[in-house]
Amino acid sequence: MLKMVNGVLLLVDAAEGCMPQTRFVLQKALQQNLSLVIAVNKIDRPDARIKEVIDEILELLMDLGATDEQLDSPMVFCSGRNGTASYDWTHPENGTDLKPLFDTILKYVTPPEGEPEAPMQMLVSSVDYNDFVGRMGVGRVQNGIIKVGQAVQVCDWHNPDLHMTGRITKLFDFKANGREPIEQAAAGD
Repeated sequence: MLKMVNGVLLLVDAAEGCMPQTRFVLQKALQQNLSLVIAVNKIDRPDARIKEVIDEILELLMDLGATDEQLDSPMVFCSGRNGTASYDWTHPENGTDLKPLFDTILKYVTPPEGEPEAPMQMLVSSVDYNDFVGRMGVGRVQNGIIKVGQAVQVCDWHNPDLHMTGRITKLFDFKANGREPIEQAAAGD
């Protein structure tokens, strides 16, 4: 699944700190040298321990053998409930919206690579089913452009000799909590 992303947003609760499952996923992300943005959330909780949680995050990164660059990953302090983010953990009330979080993601997470002019390649991470559409491959276009009506050849990673042909009948893009029909998608989508 991590081959589908260019960066990781490490979301840590300001009261609970790093959870056990955080270690495994973060270790894999660091091994792949993915860009890392750290968001400490729920800073508005009365039991928030922001300074201690920052120390926990840095300890976890060091335990996992993070590089100096990964240890210097940007941190943003958020209140999801209030819809605010701030760069300054000592004055989180300075946050008026989530712009600092979005700006940090745009600045530090590398944009997707891929050649729109190359033959279409898509890495399917999961297969879904819809009563109206049927089977749907969920994934990311690595190269080229995929369009509705386009003929495709499906290859099986586990059995390279197995090839199936098909035609793209529908394309969807994830928007908010749902899917939106689209006519085409390009490398990185």
